[in-house]
Amino acid sequence: MSTEDAVGKSGREPWGPGLEETPRAFGFRMPAEWARHRATWLTWPREEGISFPGKEKRMISFWVELARLLSSGELVRINCFSREQRSSVEKLLETRGLPVGRRVLLYENPAYEPWCRDHGPIFVQNGQETAIVDWGYDAWGKKYPPYSLDDLVPRRAAAFL
Repeated sequence: MSTEDAVGKSGREPWGPGLEETPRAFGFRMPAEWARHRATWLTWPREEGISFPGKEKRMISFWVELARLLSSGELVRINCFSREQRSSVEKLLETRGLPVGRRVLLYENPAYEPWCRDHGPIFVQNGQETAIVDWGYDAWGKKYPPYSLDDLVPRRAAAFL
């Protein structure tokens, strides 16, 4: 397997379960969490989700503030469950003084729950190239189904980049 096969022509084809070679075999490493980076990925919460029962409105306000704070210093990429959610998130952010388009980007990339740090793309680097690792998300050992959409987030994110 060549580096191009593993990383893809765009530099973003994700590694995932079933591949024989690991990113390390091609000199890739995962930067520290505090290392400089281009963007932070978030997944917008849904009212139908199980993560914040009875606290959805408070969590939405938190996500708006999180996007505002992050966007002051870096690009924020937000996964939305559907076209409808994307539209409502865009309107909400704009009414709160956070226009979408320059520092905040929205994607129709559905996930059942908002834990992008767990189900989202993990970026690795080898000096010149950046790639995505797809760990094969299973909601902490299949504890919180459904999670099939969450598991696809890294591959869909790679397609957007």
